Amino acid sequence: GGAAAAAGAAPAPAPAAVSTAQIGDVKQNNAFSGSVVVHYNLAVNSGHIHVRIFDSAKPESAAWFQSDDVPIKSGPGLTLVYFKVAPLSKGPAIFSADTIEVTLLDDKDKVLTTVKAKSNMSWAKPK
Repeated sequence: GGAAAAAGAAPAPAPAAVSTAQIGDVKQNNAFSGSVVVHYNLAVNSGHIHVRIFDSAKPESAAWFQSDDVPIKSGPGLTLVYFKVAPLSKGPAIFSADTIEVTLLDDKDKVLTTVKAKSNMSWAKPK
């Protein structure tokens, strides 16, 4: 009875949709703030984009920046995410960062995808 067993089998599940992110233009507005364009395709109903800037040799330098997560809706889109050096950060007065990391998360903070780009920038702590 191979045919009977096959008839009772559950249909194969559809492949899960995949969320994607791509880092576009990275702009430094001044010594302590900037923005990054994020192109995305969100496969779930809603989520948010989280951005980290840091020096790859000193990953703790990510804590020296502030960036608000940007809420996004399902489907393709692009958004601008702003970031700035935190005035009260423990970082030095002047420092460099070389990595931008963009993470797409769902509305339960589950990581959907993470992408990184290299971008050498010098930063200063606001006075």
